[in-house]
Amino acid sequence: MSKVARAWSRRSGGELGFSMGRFDPDYVRHQRCFLAWRQDQLIAFATFHTSDDDWCLDLMRSADHAADGTMHALLAAAIEDAASEGITRLSLAAMPLATPPRLSRPFCKGQGLRRFKMSFAPRRRPLYFAAPSPSHLVLSGLDILLRIRFPAPIGRENTAGALQEMQGWFARSALVRNPFRTHVHPERETPVTIEVNQ
Repeated sequence: MSKVARAWSRRSGGELGFSMGRFDPDYVRHQRCFLAWRQDQLIAFATFHTSDDDWCLDLMRSADHAADGTMHALLAAAIEDAASEGITRLSLAAMPLATPPRLSRPFCKGQGLRRFKMSFAPRRRPLYFAAPSPSHLVLSGLDILLRIRFPAPIGRENTAGALQEMQGWFARSALVRNPFRTHVHPERETPVTIEVNQ
């Protein structure tokens, strides 16, 4: 799995951080993993957070030579297994909006991921990004963007380099006490559930 994850990372320009899952053997050891093999060679995997009632997709990684449709087959197998185990909801996690807000369009590169998730015909619901004022919305958005785009190395998330110090400043600047109102901005939507027992 580490080898496949490294190949995917090289091909994709590296892994993101914060709310985006990153491959780490200790991390995926506690997840439900679905593996795709070609003969005796691992070519792709998908991992899920699981509970008694539902599963949520986390990592999807494939080798350079994985055939088109491999990841679709892995997710189809996961949905089938979830149904056979009595799981009633399987979330495909967040995806970009079909038409992202104008200001965030330069940062929205996930339309391929959206098409992939939509191919499973999930039910969708909006996710929101909320802050007590427009300026706090901008500062906290910058903080999140930095944490996603420039994550600290795995295992050293709590060490404070210059970038992490700047992220901390954004986070502290975004905090206020007793906000009078909340400004809400639709940022993404999630294909929350696939009804697997139909």
